[in-house]
Amino acid sequence: MEKFLFSKMFAKSTLLASTIGFSFVFGQFQQSAKLTASSRESRAEFGTAVAINNQYSAVGASREEIAKGTVYIYQKNGESWGFHQKINAPDGFEMAEFGGSIKFGSDFMVVSAGRADIEGVARAGGLYIYEPNSNSQWIFKKKLMASDFSNDALLAVNPTSLAVSGNTIVAGAPGVDSWKGAVYIFEKINDSWSEIQKIESPAGVDFGNFGIGVSIYDGYLAVGASGENNSAGKIYIYKKNDSGQWIFHQSLASSDDFENSYFGNSISIYDQELVVGAYTESNTGNPAMAYIFKLNENGYWEESQKIASYQSSEHTYFGWMCEMKNDKLVITSPHLYGAEPGKTFVYKKNVQNNWEFDQELTPQNDVVQDSYGWSIAMNENEIIVGASRDDMDSNEENEMQDAGSAYIFNQANLATNENSLSISDVKIYPNPAKDLINITSKKEISSVEILDLSGKKISETKDSKINVSHLTKGIYLLNIKFVNGKSKLQKLIKQ
Repeated sequence: MEKFLFSKMFAKSTLLASTIGFSFVFGQFQQSAKLTASSRESRAEFGTAVAINNQYSAVGASREEIAKGTVYIYQKNGESWGFHQKINAPDGFEMAEFGGSIKFGSDFMVVSAGRADIEGVARAGGLYIYEPNSNSQWIFKKKLMASDFSNDALLAVNPTSLAVSGNTIVAGAPGVDSWKGAVYIFEKINDSWSEIQKIESPAGVDFGNFGIGVSIYDGYLAVGASGENNSAGKIYIYKKNDSGQWIFHQSLASSDDFENSYFGNSISIYDQELVVGAYTESNTGNPAMAYIFKLNENGYWEESQKIASYQSSEHTYFGWMCEMKNDKLVITSPHLYGAEPGKTFVYKKNVQNNWEFDQELTPQNDVVQDSYGWSIAMNENEIIVGASRDDMDSNEENEMQDAGSAYIFNQANLATNENSLSISDVKIYPNPAKDLINITSKKEISSVEILDLSGKKISETKDSKINVSHLTKGIYLLNIKFVNGKSKLQKLIKQ
C-alpha cells in the first residue's frame, strides 16, 4: 500500500523566505487552558462537543448522569477562562445525551439531545435554544424538534450533525427511515423559531447516513451521506434560492472513492472552499484523508487537493473532525481505540493557494487513549479541542475513567527579532534558518528527523544542534521524538 504523509501537492509547493519577507512570523498556537467539569463524573465524556466565541466556550458532557447530559459554560477574562455556568435540559432524562452537539449563533446557543425521546417516540432527538440575559446567564428559550419526528431519527446526534449561520440552524437526522437520513432547517424570524424546510436523502438508500455531516455558509449548504456507495460516502450541495428554499445543486464524491472511507462524516464550508473528512474504517488498508473542494468560475465545486494522514503504526482516524475558517484549516485524528495519542493539526495557505501543514496542537500532558480530537471548534485566534476519554483533571490528578476534558489553544504574533518559533515546551531557533538550528525542550529528546513535505526522511540525528546548510530553500518538517515515546511535528523554514 502506498504510504502518505500529507497531500502530494505539498511536495510540489515550496515557500521561499525571500518571497514572504518575514517582517512578522505568524504566531504559533499554544495551550492556554485545560478545562474539566466543575463536578467531574466517571464516564461523563466531557468534551464530546465543544463550541467557542469571543466571550464564551461551551463543553458538552453528554454521558453525565446516566447520559442525561450537561453543558458547561466558561467565560473569558483577559486571556484566562473561568467556569461560568452549568446547564441541563429543562426536561432532561436518562440516555437523552444532552450536550452531544453545541453551536454558538450571533446571540444564542443551540444544544442537541440527539437521543432524546419526543412524546414517547424513542430517540427522535431535540434541540434546545439558550440566550444570555442581562446578567450574562444563559437562559432556556425554546425547544425545537422535527415536525415529523420519528423513531431513531437522532436529530443532531453528533458534533458534525449541527451547523449554524446567522439565525439559521441546520440539524442532520441521519437515523431517519432506516438510516436513509434527513436534514431539518430552522430559522429565527421576528424573534420566533420555526422549521422552514426538511430535505430528504436524494438517494434514499438504507444506511446512507444522509445528514451525518452538515455545514452552511453564505447561500451554500453541504450535507454528508457517509454510508452511501458501500460507505465510500457522498456529499450533496444545496443553494438557497430567492424564495429562501434550499435547492439541490450538485453531488460530490472523492477522487479515491474508497469503500468504507465514510467521506462526508465531517464537512466545513468557508468562503469558496470546503473540506470533507474521510476517516476510513481501520481494517481497509486505505489511508484516512481530507479532501478540499473549490468553487469554480461556473459555480460548481471541484476537488482541488487531498490531505492524507501521517504515518502511524495504527489507524489514525485522520479527518474525523475538520473545520475551515478564515486562513486556517484544522483536522483531527483521535486514534479511537488506539494506543497512540490523538493529534490535531493546523494548516495554512501557501503562495500557490494550497493548504499546507503549519502546526500540531499538542497538549502539555499525555493524551494517550483520551480520544483527543473527538471534537473541535475555532474562533478567530483560538481553537478548542475535546478529549472525551481523558481520565485526569486540569491538574493531571484525581483519575476518573472517561471523565473527559477540553483544551484551548490561543495564537499570538511573534516579532521576528525573537527569531524563533516556540510550541509549548519545545523551542526551535533560529527559524527561519540558513545554517544551524538549535532545539531545546523540557522533555528529553531521543532523536530528530528532517522530512520533506511528502513525508520522505532526509536525515535523522540525536544532536540538539543541527546543520541544515545543505537543504535547499523551502519548508521542511521536523519530527521530534521524545524518550517517553511521544513525538511532535514542527515546521522548519530554510532560507
